[in-house]
Amino acid sequence: MTKKAVSTLTFACWSAATFAAPSSSRANGISYRADTITRPAHHTVKATGNVALEGDGFRLQADSVVVKESPRAGELPVEIIASGHVVLTRGEERLTLQRLQLDPRTGAGIFQLPQVGEAPTVTP
Repeated sequence: MTKKAVSTLTFACWSAATFAAPSSSRANGISYRADTITRPAHHTVKATGNVALEGDGFRLQADSVVVKESPRAGELPVEIIASGHVVLTRGEERLTLQRLQLDPRTGAGIFQLPQVGEAPTVTP
């Protein structure tokens, strides 16, 4: 049986300030683009296929992303879960992972490495 490496990380550089306050052109400060975008539950957005999320100062790409929105209008999402070929970019910094679970309000997150024993790719 193969165990998957799962690490916990608090994104000091990905703090809540990284995610912009809502603007009229984006839902809760984040724009979504994907092959398919659905709302499987109230306050939940599921994007699959060539997913790209963008906010002020960051970009997230993945095969699939689930965004759990705050029930209060205008607040940051409660949770973002990205899986499959995840690439998180901020400026010139780039983090490549297999899975990312992130609380944009606090910047805390959990990530899964691409392969057992392999470190995440970080490009400063």
